[in-house]
Amino acid sequence: MDSWARLSLYESTDLVRGLYQQRHGRELSADRACEIVSAVAQGREYFSAASEAGLLVRPLLQYYGVLSLSRGLILLLNQRLREASLPQAHGLSSIGWSGSLVADARRPAQLKVKVNNGTFLSLLESTLNADISRVFTGPYPSQIVFPRTRDFTELQDATFTFQDLLARIPDLREVYERSFGQCASNYRAFVFTLSATTHSDIDLFDGKHGLPSEQQLRRDLSIPDEVQIVSTAHHNFMPQELHLSYRLPHLEGASFINVLPQIENLTDGLTSIIAPFEGGLAISRLGRFFLLSYFLGTLARYHPTSWLAIMQSRQKGDFMLPLIREAMVAVQVHFPTLVIEELEGRV
Repeated sequence: MDSWARLSLYESTDLVRGLYQQRHGRELSADRACEIVSAVAQGREYFSAASEAGLLVRPLLQYYGVLSLSRGLILLLNQRLREASLPQAHGLSSIGWSGSLVADARRPAQLKVKVNNGTFLSLLESTLNADISRVFTGPYPSQIVFPRTRDFTELQDATFTFQDLLARIPDLREVYERSFGQCASNYRAFVFTLSATTHSDIDLFDGKHGLPSEQQLRRDLSIPDEVQIVSTAHHNFMPQELHLSYRLPHLEGASFINVLPQIENLTDGLTSIIAPFEGGLAISRLGRFFLLSYFLGTLARYHPTSWLAIMQSRQKGDFMLPLIREAMVAVQVHFPTLVIEELEGRV
């Protein structure tokens, strides 16, 4: 069953009430069930409309769909909130976009947003800003599967540029590196954890522009100075390919999960390591796709002249056209699936 068929199941109040009972051990009122179903149904219709829409309005419809699905998910996960008490604000605000979109010096990559109270933080609170990560262990290819939750309150008042975000979405890595001519802030990786009490080996593989310097990797991934980074082509489980490798010892009395970097397992079976945003901040995959849709939707809605120029390759800044096209595809494909995973339980 594809994502859209699975999502349509949550337009049944009976199914939603059963899921709520399973998750929270209590009954869901008919009124609250209707609120959840309405949000999910509205979100699905927005995404359906976006799939048929032209490029000039597609990101706006996608963002409305992202908001609706997020509200439905928040209502199901949060036992306290009702539709009337959901945040009315999106929880993100644009900062100085007009200056970055001047026709003769357009710099869409430098568009900046600030995190405020609203739907974005409410979504991260309800989902614990969490991802499910998988690392290999012995005997290979056995895996350890674990949830990784993160503090969402540190994100209040944080700012991010469009480029900061695009660099941290593995699905866009190749086209990002072609567009910007530099390494993205996420890396093709292989992670092997010997055991929870010993150590984890992390291997980082080249992108289109290789890998950053060792100094930058240490800074971006918070690799301790005492941890040696070696260049090698040898690998016990992967084809021989030159890569960088380092070993993280697990601290006694602490969870090994907190030693590992942010790990993202993609649908194609590959693994990526995500560098934190400035200040060591980490955002779940669901949260990053919410942010991505906000950037695209806000640009299309409030700056249509700049959006049209970029989409039609007419003016400065249109080097990002292929990347923005891929970003819209990624939102359309992945955000509904991520919501379904949260609705159904991640493991």
